[in-house]
Amino acid sequence: MGYFDVYFKYGSYQHASNEVLLTSMTKETHFSARRKSTHKTIRMTLQGDFCETTQSAIEDKIDEIYEAYKYHNKDCGLYMDDGTITSHHIDTSQTMGGVRVVNVDFPTGQPGEFATGRTYRIVLEADVIALEDQTLWYTEQITTIGAPGSIWVYIPMRAYQPARQVLVDVALQDIIQRGQGLGFDGYVIPQAPIFPYDPTNPFSVNFEHREKRRVTYGTPQVIERNNWHDYPCTWEYHFTVPDPFGIPNVPRIR
Repeated sequence: MGYFDVYFKYGSYQHASNEVLLTSMTKETHFSARRKSTHKTIRMTLQGDFCETTQSAIEDKIDEIYEAYKYHNKDCGLYMDDGTITSHHIDTSQTMGGVRVVNVDFPTGQPGEFATGRTYRIVLEADVIALEDQTLWYTEQITTIGAPGSIWVYIPMRAYQPARQVLVDVALQDIIQRGQGLGFDGYVIPQAPIFPYDPTNPFSVNFEHREKRRVTYGTPQVIERNNWHDYPCTWEYHFTVPDPFGIPNVPRIR
């Protein structure tokens, strides 16, 4: 196999051929609370070294590297000597929030460092979408207020024990259905009421206090300059049902 010269480029800054070694390029998968893939973090670790004839030239080169990696959100990658881009490349427009310059350091202090040249290390990161499920997390709870049976009270008596009196034989039950969910790049659809009402069906009974229905759409999070993600939504329904219908379905799983 032949030997090829390669060079690394960050934005418009181009390193000299074979000055920088891409020691590793990894893709780490991130998962939602539902154990579904959401995105991957690409991490490039670069190690380079350069030689100069004077200390002032070494200092100028160090300042040049610091300035080149001063800002985030620039395309970067390894190129062949003929300008062909390799697979070790990050296009910032295809990421969730651009390329991040995580670290620029000069990690070694061996003899010769700062005398004839310098060794440096650069770490770059970017997140790319790898979505399995739009719903990042979802939860719902059913609250029942009241229980089957009669409603009774004690009536105080002047000279005798309090008297127990039944007010009604069949109690009503209030039920509150609450839920919330987080969508990746759009709002989740609120869960339907556990006691649905069909106005076209003459046998359908409306147990919901529709005037109390509440659906809230929250502000999504902006990821740098490329997109919006993490859309929160909550919903709430109120019902009053007669005693025979007072056992609702358990919260449903999406």
